[in-house]
Amino acid sequence: MQSSSSTRGAFKKPNAVFNIGKFAIENFRNIYDFIYLVLKTIEGVFTPPYRLRDILNQIYFMANESLFIIVFCVSFAVGFAPCLPSHWDHAELTL
Repeated sequence: MQSSSSTRGAFKKPNAVFNIGKFAIENFRNIYDFIYLVLKTIEGVFTPPYRLRDILNQIYFMANESLFIIVFCVSFAVGFAPCLPSHWDHAELTL
């Protein structure tokens, strides 16, 4: 009959090497999935059937939905820019 002490070694708490390996494998798997998605997307762009109408509808939708955000950000930047030179006169350069 075997003692229970010989089976205890199989269920040790994971150490640092195990955690680093697990982290690396998970990240490599995510990178692989992303690269696979990009390659399938590129393949779909250049293989028939070409869905030009769908592509143009998506471009129009993205441009139309982003218009408010673009206008808001540009107007904020234009309004903020005149404030910068007066502040720079009192600033010191630290390298």
